[in-house]
Amino acid sequence: MTVLKQYIDGVSNPVFITDRSYKILLHSNPPAKNELNSDTNTKLVLDEHIKLLHQRSGAVYVELNHKWYQAATQDIELEDKSVKILELRKIEGIPDNETLDSWKSMIAVMLHRLRSPLTGINGYLDMLEDENKDEQLNKRFEAIHKGFNNIYDLMDELEILYNIPTGFDDSKFIEVELEAFIERLIINYEPELRERITINLEQNITINTNPEWLKNIISILLDNALQHSESSVKLIYSLDNNGQITVQNEGSLPLKISNKIYHPFVTTRATNLGIGLTKAILYVQQIGGIIFHSDDNNSVSFTLQLPLLN
Repeated sequence: MTVLKQYIDGVSNPVFITDRSYKILLHSNPPAKNELNSDTNTKLVLDEHIKLLHQRSGAVYVELNHKWYQAATQDIELEDKSVKILELRKIEGIPDNETLDSWKSMIAVMLHRLRSPLTGINGYLDMLEDENKDEQLNKRFEAIHKGFNNIYDLMDELEILYNIPTGFDDSKFIEVELEAFIERLIINYEPELRERITINLEQNITINTNPEWLKNIISILLDNALQHSESSVKLIYSLDNNGQITVQNEGSLPLKISNKIYHPFVTTRATNLGIGLTKAILYVQQIGGIIFHSDDNNSVSFTLQLPLLN
């Protein structure tokens, strides 16, 4: 056991040694202790600090301290006991906090560098427009202003992404009745879009969450589905794994973006910035959940897994 402890203490990911049931924590390495905010090795693992989620082709996902990891497990036979090794790794394809913060810093620099010269150019344009007496030229000024407004709208969208906090925050959690919440959300869509949305709730339940962030997440997933499919879009709530909300549409993900769809500026549409799913990931972090996606060549599904930990 001593050699095993020394080995996992040198691993950079959080690693736990537990009994065969995962119930008793026998040892954790420094990164794991940091996530548990504890120096003790006697805490219960399952149901109190760590929740295991078995899904997606047998993969095991773990929620620890309101963060999500992919788990690698291994059974070890020692001389006097059988133990399990539980190693928590970054989930492939989903950006971690360090990556998200790096993207946000890059966006902040872009916004700062762009706003100043654009504001100056727009000011000179206003002066030229005031001095102009040619009606034909005024029509051209209108087109230029429209172009500037489009640029400012894109920058405002980037600023929204930059201002979304990173990490879990339950300070504004309230009880939300899901059926009424979704009905209020859907009513804001144009009638022709509402007709394309099919809602399937296993039952009406109340969940504890931040309603603003939840609305933003579902809206982004619905908007993506409606934009990328001309047929019906399904919004499904199931009680699986403490609650999952899935948005599904016909079609498939282009291979060139399937592994980086949560990255900013990844899009198949020239009019989009491609930051919707990046914003969704940040909002999901705020409520302690995670988004999984799947593509079976006939339909694309994005599933919001609600937190397993209370």
